[in-house]
Amino acid sequence: MALPKKVRIVEEDLGKERAWGMCFYSKALIKIHPHQPEECRLDTLVHELLHMACPDWSEKKISRYATFLAKQLWKDG
Repeated sequence: MALPKKVRIVEEDLGKERAWGMCFYSKALIKIHPHQPEECRLDTLVHELLHMACPDWSEKKISRYATFLAKQLWKDG
């Protein structure tokens, strides 16, 4: 599966979905819940981008890699 050339990232209240973020590969769209701390938002964004880039990965693997990458990016500023 090819990666989209451009991913649209929008903020949307995802309270009723009980999610911090959602990935819609076919639409090249990521929705991010706006009411979360910046460090958590970074983790959520990386998490959803990994879903876009690696759709065959398990949720557990996505979460582990996203948290690792987000922590390193946060430390680096």
